[in-house]
Order: sequence, then C-alpha cells, then structure tokens
Amino acid sequence: MEFHVYSKAQPVEITAVPGEKNGKPVLWLVYRLNSRGENICRHVIAPSHFREGDKVYAYKDSSPKDYDNIYVSTHPLTEPGLTEYTMAPYAPCNDEMASNMPGTSATNVESVRAPASAAKPTPAKTGKGVGVDYENQAMPFSF
Repeated sequence: MEFHVYSKAQPVEITAVPGEKNGKPVLWLVYRLNSRGENICRHVIAPSHFREGDKVYAYKDSSPKDYDNIYVSTHPLTEPGLTEYTMAPYAPCNDEMASNMPGTSATNVESVRAPASAAKPTPAKTGKGVGVDYENQAMPFSF
C-alpha cells in the first residue's frame, strides 16, 4: 500500500499493523503529527493478502517535491529510490474518533485533545437511517 504524506516541512510518521476487522483485512494506522504533539489512529481496508500477524516492510520515497511516499508491503521491495523506513511501535490513541487496534488500551496514552468546551462536529447527513460509525468503517484519511 502507498501513503502520500503532504508535509515535507513538518514530517508525519506512520505506523501500520496488519489485522482484521469484521472479517476483512485492515491496516491499523497511527499518524504521528509531532509538530502538533498529536497521534491519530484509524484503519483502512487492506489488500486481501494482508493477514493479522504478517511481517510488514516499510519504505520511504522522498523524491517527489511536494510529498513523501511511504510504502507498506508484506514482502521486501527493491525498487530504486526507496529507503527503509522504520515505523514506531503501535500505540493506541484516545481521541474521540480513534479506531484502535483490538487488544490495545488507550489509557495513559498521550494525545492532544480539544478542550471539553470545544464544539462537537455536526454529524454527516445520511440517507435511509445509515449513520456514520467510526469504529466499524474504514475511513479515508489524508493530510
């Protein structure tokens, strides 16, 4: 899988762990926004060959001028221009929209949260009673 990170001036670190959610292969992701002192946890549907417990290899391509490419693969890549990328260990988040990998606890995890007085986002309008459930749907996410 390829992730485009549009933040060369303030790098974003990515951690990806293969797993399963609702019978589908997913990648549990942590985006570390070090410039803001914030971690964001989400999951995305992964290719069918990604399995929970698989070893993943990560690579970075910094050649595009506007963004960095982070590649996550279940097998080693030998493409020119790729350098090994070391992902930090997975750590759950405690933001209110976090999608944490099962079996992890968000207690004692440091994450920047909006003050309690901040306005809550308005839920997206949906049709025929189908609401947005952040825990049960993969969410596209980019910076």
